Amino acid sequence: AQGIRFIDGVELAEMFPDDWQHRWWRLDSALAADTPQVDPYVEQPFETFVEIQFKGLGFDTTAWCFALEGSTLIGLSGFSINPDIPTQWGVDFTGVLGSHRRRGLARALKGVGAQKARARGATSIWTHNEEKNPMLQLNLSLGFKVTHTSSFYEGPVPGRPNDA
Repeated sequence: AQGIRFIDGVELAEMFPDDWQHRWWRLDSALAADTPQVDPYVEQPFETFVEIQFKGLGFDTTAWCFALEGSTLIGLSGFSINPDIPTQWGVDFTGVLGSHRRRGLARALKGVGAQKARARGATSIWTHNEEKNPMLQLNLSLGFKVTHTSSFYEGPVPGRPNDA
């Protein structure tokens, strides 16, 4: 209704055969730079992104959803599939450019991905959030439950040689 199209990674490659991976990387980099994180953001070189993203365990180009306005990528939501238990899918990353937020696009992207997961036999979907990331509230509103927390220790590791 807002002139936004939702496509998957295969459609992205078909629409932009010469630079679909670069478009994906540029969007991912822009979104990651604007995401609350424990450690400061450091942009991955394109080659590293390709190695990690497209060759990672559970990666499936069809399990990624993109929001497209005209020919501009404005959001994404990516799912991975547990290769040992293909009924378990995980949301790797969801984000929308700041210029397009508060329009329901992240919710729509997650919904498109969840429908695809269900159609392909998924019985559970997991995700993870940094506690200060607004995406946590969206995930809770979609029915995700907090099942555990993580703790991060910052500082020297006790008992290591050469510790003062």
